[in-house]
Amino acid sequence: MRMVFICANNAVSALNHSMLKFLSPIPATDSVVSGLTRLSIAVSAALFFSTIAPSAAAEVFTVEAGKAGVLFGNDTRSEYDDYQKIKDGDDFSYSAIDLSQATGKNISIFGFSIAYYGIVIVTGMMIAIWIAQREAKRTGQNPEQYLDLAMIGIAAGILGARIYYVIFAWDYYKDDLLSIFNIRQGGLAIYGGIIGACIAVVIYSRKKKQNFGLLMDTASMSIVFGQIMGRWGNFFNREAFGDYTNNLFAMQLPVSAVRANEITQKMWDHVVTVNGVEYIQVHPTFLYESLWNVSVLLFLFWFRKRKKFNGEVFLMYLIGYGLGRIWIEGLRTDQLLLPVVGLPVSQLLSGCLVVGCTILVVWKRKKLSSGGETAHS
Repeated sequence: MRMVFICANNAVSALNHSMLKFLSPIPATDSVVSGLTRLSIAVSAALFFSTIAPSAAAEVFTVEAGKAGVLFGNDTRSEYDDYQKIKDGDDFSYSAIDLSQATGKNISIFGFSIAYYGIVIVTGMMIAIWIAQREAKRTGQNPEQYLDLAMIGIAAGILGARIYYVIFAWDYYKDDLLSIFNIRQGGLAIYGGIIGACIAVVIYSRKKKQNFGLLMDTASMSIVFGQIMGRWGNFFNREAFGDYTNNLFAMQLPVSAVRANEITQKMWDHVVTVNGVEYIQVHPTFLYESLWNVSVLLFLFWFRKRKKFNGEVFLMYLIGYGLGRIWIEGLRTDQLLLPVVGLPVSQLLSGCLVVGCTILVVWKRKKLSSGGETAHS
């Protein structure tokens, strides 16, 4: 197992090298697909390891010190015990990959506390804007307009994501209304963000007399990349996890670090105690979705040159993401539920989007093939 960890270190170094290479000017061809794959993985890895001391680079997954650790695996503690013990319970513990150097929730700079969640989100936004501008240049659009559009879309997206989350998690916020404004602790729903951003883009497109479908196609890859990064923000916030599991990727979290209402009876039945700290063992659904979105990103970069009408890339994004969200949402314990009926909102919405967008794509393609509509309408 230790050899696997050391190999992983070499892989991370190679990924970072690929990222630097990719950031240099390159032709806008299909090679972007492989480059962006390396970029997304490398950036996620770089952000993840930025919370670990430089000495961690030598052995990557076997470092010492800090307040608690990160381990992957199953209930067996042998791999963990071979390396070191968890020290203080305010952090993660994953069961076979030990990252016990402090993986806290924030960093202090000149006395100011900055949440890793915010660092990950902002970094994701910056790179997403760059991706959109590269795509705009490839398709003969003005890249600069996407900087303006991003500022509007991001603001509307964050607002929409927060409103959506608060609406369906009202019981959590109703007794502390000021906490609604504290987004550093998480609580942003992606579908709310998409709705908010789409409303902003509709307004922008009408004001600037731009094609809404083309704008969304250009932004689709950026949206997915932002989601890949955002899920690692969930990692640092100890949120967006699933129910108990004993599979290879099982993640352990200290009970004190998560919301009590997200701990199921099944988790309590399998609680483990290390040095007086209780840990639950769960599905790392943030990881599942991040990896799923990498595949969606690859597909979109492949599909963008094969689209038949403006807006099709965005529709394919909604289909691809929706398919993954349907099954991943079923694993999560922090589901936002529809009042009265108690159905998971995101799971239901994902299913509706997959069906609706698939019908729309098929209908539009048939209409184009019959000559009833132009390709860029």
